[in-house]
Amino acid sequence: ALERAAAQGQDGLFDRAWALMQDEIAGVDPDYAASNGLKELSPEDFANAYFAPRLAADPFTWAVANLAEVRSNTARRRIVEWRYAILRIHEPMQELVYRFNEADRARFDILKRVFIDNYAAVPPQSIRRLLALHRAGVLDVLALGEDYTLEHEDHATKVVAEDGNARAFDSFVDARGQRSLGAADLPFDQLRAALG
Repeated sequence: ALERAAAQGQDGLFDRAWALMQDEIAGVDPDYAASNGLKELSPEDFANAYFAPRLAADPFTWAVANLAEVRSNTARRRIVEWRYAILRIHEPMQELVYRFNEADRARFDILKRVFIDNYAAVPPQSIRRLLALHRAGVLDVLALGEDYTLEHEDHATKVVAEDGNARAFDSFVDARGQRSLGAADLPFDQLRAALG
């Protein structure tokens, strides 16, 4: 179906792909689709609805509830169909990205966050460890925003959020992952030349 949508041309491709995704989710989990008005949501609205309950909750309260849900689903061997549909469709949808026009590629970025979040599940044992650290009073979450700074001092790292709030930490683990590398950063001369 995505290939047929692509064959209709670049204009409107993202919207056609989104409509197919809505149909897929609604087909396998009509209760979920009805609960959030999926058929009326734009991709941007869907991404906002997807993240809204978690963002509105205390992160550790959310983690406790989510872990309980995961345990229950595992014990009952229950598949959350709407999540599984998102998981299944992310790879075929990704194959269309290079066919999107510039505006649709930018719009896809918000939906990509949903795919990444849904795909990147954290093992329950890791969540249990984080919750134990939080209960022990040695782990907290600080919302930084997009514009923050890290100030490394002699025996601490100070994190200054975009709103000016600052916290100092004796130990600081930067777990943001590796920054994106450009083609010039590749250690293979022939590959760099081929890409350049």
